[in-house]
Amino acid sequence: MDYLRNTIAARRPDFLNDFDRTLAARELLLGNIFVMSRPVFEHYSEFLFDLTQALYENPPADFKDRTAYDARYIGFLGERLLTAYVPYALKKFSHLRVQHRTMLLVDRDTLRSAGPLRQMRFVAKGHLSIRDMIRLFREKA
Repeated sequence: MDYLRNTIAARRPDFLNDFDRTLAARELLLGNIFVMSRPVFEHYSEFLFDLTQALYENPPADFKDRTAYDARYIGFLGERLLTAYVPYALKKFSHLRVQHRTMLLVDRDTLRSAGPLRQMRFVAKGHLSIRDMIRLFREKA
């Protein structure tokens, strides 16, 4: 995180306050998943790849002998960057509206074997639409 913070300070000093506030907070947007308009996406992509490319090209010395899991550090840092980018983007794009959605990943076999009460809970909580539930059971197992 120190290495990322130093890279931000050098390349995007106007973003540093938002990044520091994000690290001090208790929120994290996992999975690098978002839906955004083309102008916001292009701005975010330029912003993200500028920082991650710098991290990738010049990794910290202690990252040379890491495991394959640790080699995914760019993606993990990208989640922190996305979380900090949201308040940063709200200042840049006045029309931006942020909505957080729950995402649930359940495989078909698990959902089919869950039983009708649990399946209806998924529908009631908005995790699964009735249309998707019907489609799921019309498909061959």
